[in-house]
Parts: sequence; structure tokens; C-alpha cells
Amino acid sequence: MKKHQIVAIVVGLSLSVVSFLPVFITASSGFALGHPSVVKVFFYPTIGVAVSAILVFVAFFMGSKGE
Repeated sequence: MKKHQIVAIVVGLSLSVVSFLPVFITASSGFALGHPSVVKVFFYPTIGVAVSAILVFVAFFMGSKGE
């Protein structure tokens, strides 16, 4: 693996973990995660995981163009 691919994986994993923090905090504070007013907290992990997947995808196909 190339350095930029490893960095993309590490950054993607850390972005995924950080984006799940609101869910962990909400769950640990005693709220029911299925309540309609709390369901909005799941948008952050969805966006974070999507961005990290795009980042890793681009990093893996970036090096294959010229080589």
C-alpha cells in the first residue's frame, strides 16, 4: 500500500469514529434513540461515513492513473 492510501484509511476511520460521537453521547445520557426528536443525531454518522468512504475511494484510485 502507498502512503497516501494508508493516510486515507486512517483519516477515514477517525472521521467515522468522530462522527459517531453524538450518537454515543445521546445514548449514554439516557435518551431513547428511537424518539423522533433524537433521530436527527443519526445524520452526523451518515454524513461522516459517506465523506470518509469517498476519501478512501479517491485515494485508492488516485495512484492508479499514472502507474
